[in-house]
Formats: sequence, C-alpha cells, structure tokens
Amino acid sequence: MFNFQIDNIFVVFGGKVFQQIVGIPMGTNCAPLLANIFLYLYEAELIYSVVSEGKKFLASDFNFTYRYIDDLLSINNLKFTDYLSSIYPSELEVKETTETNDSASYLDIMLSYDTDGHMNTSLYDKRDDFNISITNVPFLSSNIPSPSACGVFISQLIRYARASTKYRNFILRARRLSDKVLSQGYVCGRLTSSLSLLRQCEELCDGEMMATRDRKQRMTNFFGKVVGEDQPIQAKNEVRLAQTWAEDHKAKFPPVPKFDETQPVKKLYILEDENDPLCPVIMHFVLINRDFKIFSSPGVKRETRSDVRYAEFDLFEDKSCPYNCTNFKYTNAEFDKLSELVRFIVLNHEDEIKKQIKKVYGRRAKTT
Repeated sequence: MFNFQIDNIFVVFGGKVFQQIVGIPMGTNCAPLLANIFLYLYEAELIYSVVSEGKKFLASDFNFTYRYIDDLLSINNLKFTDYLSSIYPSELEVKETTETNDSASYLDIMLSYDTDGHMNTSLYDKRDDFNISITNVPFLSSNIPSPSACGVFISQLIRYARASTKYRNFILRARRLSDKVLSQGYVCGRLTSSLSLLRQCEELCDGEMMATRDRKQRMTNFFGKVVGEDQPIQAKNEVRLAQTWAEDHKAKFPPVPKFDETQPVKKLYILEDENDPLCPVIMHFVLINRDFKIFSSPGVKRETRSDVRYAEFDLFEDKSCPYNCTNFKYTNAEFDKLSELVRFIVLNHEDEIKKQIKKVYGRRAKTT
C-alpha cells in the first residue's frame, strides 16, 4: 500500500498528466504521517548511533530539541547546527527562522528571553505580516448560530491567555480581536455576557497556575502531585516549590502549614488563606497505594484473591515496579490500575472537595 501510494501520484497541468517522482502532495491524507515517519527515522538513527558510540552526553544535548511535522525547535543545544547536516538528507533544506539571539518562533508561539534571563511566550501569527485583511472569525450575519460565534471569540481569548506570559501581550491581542468581531456584526452586550460566564469558570482551574507579575490572580487552583508513601518530606518540598514559583511571579499563595515528618503522608493537603478571598485554594493530592490495597472503593473491601492481587503494587520507590520514576511507558493494564487508584483517592475525599468548592463560591459571592 505504501509503495502504491508513492508510485501512483499524478497531477494535471496545462492539459497534460505528470507523474510526481519526488515527494508527495500536501493534500494527500497520508502525507503528514509519512513525512513524520520519514524524518523520525533519520532522527532516531542519529540518537542510536551516538548512544552506541558511548556518547550519551551528546544525546542528552538533544533533550530540548523538538520537531512538529516540519517545524524544528532546539533550546540550549550548541551541537544542533553541527549535526544538522548529519541528521537530515541533503534534499531537505532547513531554513533558519530564529528572529534574534534571544527570540524565536515555534508553531504559533514566540519564545523570548528578557533581561533577567526568564523565558516569555506570546502568540505568533505569520498572518500579522500580511498586507491584506484576513477573515479568521465568522461574520455574525453568516449561517452560524450566535452562541457558536461568541464561542469562537471566547475560545480565542483562552488561546491568547495560554500563549501569553505577559499581560500586555494578551491585552493587545484581545483588543485587536474585539475590534474585529464588533466590525463584523457582533453585539457588545452578547460578548460581555459570554465573558461573564468565562469569569465564573475561572474559580476552578485544573492544571498549572496562570499568573503573571502584572496580572491579578483570580483563580482557585486544584492540583495534584505524585509523592511516594515513605517520603513525608517530599510532600512538603513539592508545596514549597509551588510557593517559590508563586513568589517569583508575584502571585498569591496560601500559607503553608507545618508538616509533621514523623507522621505518614496524607492523601490530601488543603492550603487556604481564610483572610483573603482572592487567594487561591490549593488542594494537594498525594498518590499513595495504601488503603487501595484493602478497599476497591470507599467502604468496599476487597474479598477475592484476584482482587487483592490486582491492588498489590508499589509506587515510585521500587525500581523493579512499572511505576518507578524512570519508567514513562505503561501497558494498558498498568495504566488502568493507576487510573483506578487516582479515582479511589478522589472519591475518598469527595466531601472535602465539595466543601471547598462551596466555600470558594461563597467567598466570591461576598466580593462581587
């Protein structure tokens, strides 16, 4: 099938039929996949060769070198340009697109370093350089429901926020988008209503904190961290790291309580500032296989031998177990076990989670 696809590519031009013998058309469904596999084989060959030659240090230089289809990004890899001609065939032309010594674009992100050495990101769109008007948002007069059209507006704002580490970059994009949609028939009041719904969702954020030095943090953050059962000090260290990150970015962070290192690690730590309703609430989940070995779900004991064996696994400490910190590949069965453990821990704290959500909305209601 592969050979047939490659050997039977024909195009019509000027009334004549031509057979393409170099490359494959971009419009072919399998083209991205084939191109990706083609380039990967060359990349893998380089890594395998340097590792087999005992040059693991050289392979590690490529830890922060990435490729998505035909876009390359290499960070802090001084050897990349030296080996570029050895990686890819001569038929491929790799163009340097680095903007300056401290900035470069990758996909839709512009990466740059400030004077303090911190990396910042902003949205990059090559269409900004076009001298023609680009229609990338539907007109409200088109055959599209109004809620869907407003949804496009909101989704773009979320995209801008995720791509921008500086508040001013987000505001610049948001204003430009607002002016554009208003000129295309959108109603300001409807957009404002959509934004109010978005603000309500800010209270619960699954993932990393999104705060910058010049932006007020208005989100409650719930995040989990993997910690081994016999590492009570590790739970404290992970929270301290998050606290340090918040301090560096001038973001609010609740007080960190004292951790009793003589006691076993809890499966949930709740950090909050009762005196500041705008301070995020941190729910720090710890992945521990302790009660899960006895109970299949809250209050339901394991009875059969096979059910008990199913839950008999260690986490992170044992190098021979599939979940040790150096293993990043799980079988479906191993992943299912880990997923069941996470579900078990969350269900065991369902009341506490609901209590915190209720408390957060109560606080917000008093401040608005």
